[in-house]
Amino acid sequence: MTISINEMTGDTARLVAGLEAKCFSDPWPYESFINTLANEHAQYYTIHRDYAFVGYIGMYNLIDEVSIINVAIEPAYRGTGYGRMLMERAEDFAKNHGCPMITLEVRESNTPARRLYEVCGYQAYAVQKNYYTNPKEDAVLYRKAVNRLGMRN
Repeated sequence: MTISINEMTGDTARLVAGLEAKCFSDPWPYESFINTLANEHAQYYTIHRDYAFVGYIGMYNLIDEVSIINVAIEPAYRGTGYGRMLMERAEDFAKNHGCPMITLEVRESNTPARRLYEVCGYQAYAVQKNYYTNPKEDAVLYRKAVNRLGMRN
C-alpha cells in the first residue's frame, strides 16, 4: 500500500469538487477549486491510497496564520488516519511558511471532525453564532500553535 499526498492540480480538482459535494450541504463548485490554483495564498493537497482518491485539505496562508478552509475524507476511509495525515501536512505547510498558528471552524454538530481536530492538538476557543447556513448552525473555532522550527508541538 502506497500513501501519497500531493498538491491539488487541475486534474485532481474534479475529484476534490466531487467529494466536496458528497460531504457538505453548501459545497464549493468545481470552478472555485480551479480558481484556488491561481491564488498564491491558497494551498490544497490531495491524499491517495495506491491509486484511489481518499480526500483533501485546503488552506490559506494569511501571513501570521494558516486558515484551514476545507477537509474531507471519502466515507469509506474515515477513521483510518488519513484525516490526521492531512492535518499534519497543514502543520508542515504552516511551519514552512513561518506561520505560528493554524485556525479553522467546524459545524458544532460535526462530532467526528471535532474529535479529529482535538486529537491533533487543536483547542476550541470560541463559538460563532449562526455562522453556517443550509442548515443554520453555530461554528466552533479551533486553533493550534505551531512551532516555527519545523517540529510539531
